[in-house]
Amino acid sequence: MEWITQNRVWVLVFASFIGMHLFGHGGHGGQGSHDGGGAQRPTDGEQSGKDRPQGHYHRGESFMLNIKLVSWTLGLWCAVTFVVCVSYGLVTPQTLHMHELLEQVLPAFKWLTWWGFLLGLVESFLYGVYAGLVYVPIYNFLKRRWNNGQP
Repeated sequence: MEWITQNRVWVLVFASFIGMHLFGHGGHGGQGSHDGGGAQRPTDGEQSGKDRPQGHYHRGESFMLNIKLVSWTLGLWCAVTFVVCVSYGLVTPQTLHMHELLEQVLPAFKWLTWWGFLLGLVESFLYGVYAGLVYVPIYNFLKRRWNNGQP
């Protein structure tokens, strides 16, 4: 229990991710409405997806992640999270700081130096991009492999 009280911020972040995953998709995977969004199927003369709005889920189609979009999103999310962590460290007492963790996780990062801040920001962004570059191909592979023919 002592660990939970000392790391309550990380426990809340982790719990919020679980909650967003379980409840943030509206109960149907976050892919349009329950009836397929009312979108029309392409006619024989149209090419599938050419004249149709992108990013909408249509019944029977497999939803694949865009590696560029996910990588940039995760990179920016990690950079913003780094800025929030540094800001948190500036406004709280030193006993509540996590600068030791940042110095261990981010190579060459030094607390409260401009060079350290900029380097930590870039490294955090790159960690997020790396996560996207690894996650998306794995997700898309498993989606194709295990979701064949299922809406």
